[in-house]
Amino acid sequence: MNAKKVSSEIIEVIPTVMRTIRSEMRKVALPEMTIAQFRILMRLDHGCQSNKQLAEWVGISTAAMSRTIEVLVVKGYVQRKSAESDRREVILALTAQGKKKYEAIKEMAKLTLTPRLDELNGAELKKVHEALLILMEVFGAKQ
Repeated sequence: MNAKKVSSEIIEVIPTVMRTIRSEMRKVALPEMTIAQFRILMRLDHGCQSNKQLAEWVGISTAAMSRTIEVLVVKGYVQRKSAESDRREVILALTAQGKKKYEAIKEMAKLTLTPRLDELNGAELKKVHEALLILMEVFGAKQ
């Protein structure tokens, strides 16, 4: 086993896992919310961000991100506030309602993913958990 082989396996496995998660998320979030909107709530749950930061993270223009954010603001999930360091800069944050919606969708998605993982025995679940902890550390997933 070497890093190149593991890299190849990650490239093959992670997209499949993500497709499954997106599929499950669509079932519980749509038509009320798009996956992109949910991802923004997820990102803001980790801390406030600017429109530019979110746009770069998602890989879209700041104008497109502004339109997406506006929908979330109108729904009451996201609020705009002035940055403390520069009042001209707008910072985006989850509202209490946005946090509640994010948690509800996340919990529903977990309930749909759990049966797949229930097929694993305790030792397999432990291995998956340990591997995920390592991947979080290597790729900075907690950022």
